[in-house]
Amino acid sequence: TVSIDPGRNLAADLVVELQAPAEQSLSSVLLTLNPGLRVDEVTTADGSALAAEHADGLLEIALDRALAPGERTSLRLRYGGRPNTGFGYLDSTLKLETLTTNEAQIGLLGYERGLFDRRYVALVPGIRWLPAAGVDVGRDGTRTRRTDYFRVALDVEVPSTWLVAGPGKRQTVGSSGDRTTFRFAPQPAVPEVALMAAELKSFATEIDGITFEVLVHPDHDRNFEVLADARAEIEQWVAERLELARDAGLAYPFDGFTAVEVPITLRSYKGGWRLDTALAPPAMMLLRETSFPTSRFDFDVIGVFVAGSRNYDQEGGKPRIDRDRLVNFFANDLSGGNLLAGAARSFFMHRTSAAGPEGIALDFVLEDLATLLISGRRSYFSAHMFTNLNQAVTAVMNNLQGATAISDAVIRSQTLRNDVWDAALETPLSAIDPRDDPQRALDTLALKGGKLAEVIRDRLGPDAIGRLLARLVDDHAGGSFSLADFVAASNSVSP
Repeated sequence: TVSIDPGRNLAADLVVELQAPAEQSLSSVLLTLNPGLRVDEVTTADGSALAAEHADGLLEIALDRALAPGERTSLRLRYGGRPNTGFGYLDSTLKLETLTTNEAQIGLLGYERGLFDRRYVALVPGIRWLPAAGVDVGRDGTRTRRTDYFRVALDVEVPSTWLVAGPGKRQTVGSSGDRTTFRFAPQPAVPEVALMAAELKSFATEIDGITFEVLVHPDHDRNFEVLADARAEIEQWVAERLELARDAGLAYPFDGFTAVEVPITLRSYKGGWRLDTALAPPAMMLLRETSFPTSRFDFDVIGVFVAGSRNYDQEGGKPRIDRDRLVNFFANDLSGGNLLAGAARSFFMHRTSAAGPEGIALDFVLEDLATLLISGRRSYFSAHMFTNLNQAVTAVMNNLQGATAISDAVIRSQTLRNDVWDAALETPLSAIDPRDDPQRALDTLALKGGKLAEVIRDRLGPDAIGRLLARLVDDHAGGSFSLADFVAASNSVSP
């Protein structure tokens, strides 16, 4: 249970189930927990108090007895306070405090790691408002550290005028006075949990038994009227993508998907070496307020900059045109808000991941495959690109000719550099050191791994790709897989 008093206090009462590693016993537990929170109580399942120390974002708990390898136990944690929203992304290869004036353009992607004020609460996974297993540094080192997946059932209490977005469908548990409690209990195990809460306006529909909801500031609802005639076309497009994935064996695993508006100041990228998007937690997409909520869909733009009118006599008429404009709008979002790529993560990348020496490259290829299957196109984002935005924009403009989408021009501009080709030709993907030159490592993966994904797609086709991803999920959901597991799954769908 989490109770939110906006701007003042976050109170959590959790039962956390733990398991000792399969190869060793466990006498103490080390968790990462936001240093702004005060730990009030740590007990065993039967109520016995345990010694615990919480300092500098680390919570160390001494167990009353050592757990045997693989043994489980449950702890109760009670803590509260005002989260320190300056905490998080401790191992980021880019430090905001040391940027040059030119590099500071990355501020366009937001700078607040989380939000906790009277108007908006953004409890993103990166600020560790929920305890996370182990230390926070090195979580992206999948060659030596496996992702921790867990099941969650969370009751969230907020002011009665507020709504909450979380993983999966929001269920109303009850209300008392001026407080309302919502529940999130996604069926799949997840690697992280995000909660967004504010006074928001809801637009929702159900497609194939899945609740799709968009939450926006009450003053930012204009586009729903502008695009009202395209609603049936949009729902049909979503239904077709769901059906394609389901028929290939990769059904959407959650009972809901929520797109929620977030303030422009919220940081839209994570830490680590990749500086990946922070806008796509499980079963959610965070929409920056300058994105869809306030963008103009009430006039036409043809090409890149040329305004004009469209031929509404074509098949589907204006509703089809407006649907395609919306799809392209998200597909060409270069600030981490590509909803199509973000949603694709909930089908696969939020359910299992690779481990071992080939882990980084395998995850990249399979992320591309899942995105190609679900959305029909590749995507690209890294905050590294925003540290020299003028150069990046010029390179993209030079590669627009022949590109079917801006995202294609971005990928081309980032992967055609000589240093990227040199790295791709000289270094196996399994041997790339991403922290040596993070931008080059990412672009080498985009070049070599992306082309490999396209070759696999063209060779196998969407049905076989879906079966491949589904096989990995069926066998390894809530855990990790190796290169050998990937090869075995590939052989099973492509003799």
